[in-house]
Amino acid sequence: MDNCIFCKIIKGEIADFIINETNDIITILSLEGHPLIIPKQHIENIYGLAPDIASQIMVEAVRMAKAVR
Repeated sequence: MDNCIFCKIIKGEIADFIINETNDIITILSLEGHPLIIPKQHIENIYGLAPDIASQIMVEAVRMAKAVR
């Protein structure tokens, strides 16, 4: 998706601070200084999110919450 900022970040076209990265998801630091977890595969909306990727995102969210606390 040419105009998707997240796809550009994942491709390395836009520099960002990467906190963690796996084969399926990437966690970056948002402009506000918060961890932002995004799937590497472009997904139009939550209805297209595969259960296994959703699970990985939630596991990462819990991990990030504990780290931030």
